Amino acid sequence: MDSVYREIVEGQFAQLSAELAAEGVLPAPVMSGTRVVVWIEGIPASGARDRFLLGIDTDRFPIEPFDVGFINPALPASQWRIAEMKNPAFFPDDGEQRMKTNFRNEPRVFICIQPGFTREYFAHHIQESWNPHTMTLAHVVQQVRNAITGSLYAGPMWEKNK
Repeated sequence: MDSVYREIVEGQFAQLSAELAAEGVLPAPVMSGTRVVVWIEGIPASGARDRFLLGIDTDRFPIEPFDVGFINPALPASQWRIAEMKNPAFFPDDGEQRMKTNFRNEPRVFICIQPGFTREYFAHHIQESWNPHTMTLAHVVQQVRNAITGSLYAGPMWEKNK
């Protein structure tokens, strides 16, 4: 990644960190290489709180959208940088409205939230185009948080598959 673009990503990471700190969200997000890792909560209608480890790869910014997925929350932080992010077991269960874990076409596991911010979103929505000026790391995290606090959110996939 070009140093100018790296500075933009680092600025977005600083903004994300400041916004989450202002909300009192702990632990703070981590940037490991080109990957940003953030703890987020899913809140189903029952009010329980489920913790997910959201991964955002920024390695192809701004040419391509972010690669976004979920990391096994049991992994130590030392493995987050290289951990798989598309294992459906670690995704939220929202009835596959926005968290696609068994989609009929490739890629089969991805986040599909309008407006689009993931590489896979644009693979399926070819009529739309990526705009790196409008979708920051903070926007990505907020969109995912919104998706797993709505009425369709049922809990972690690992609970569904027990």
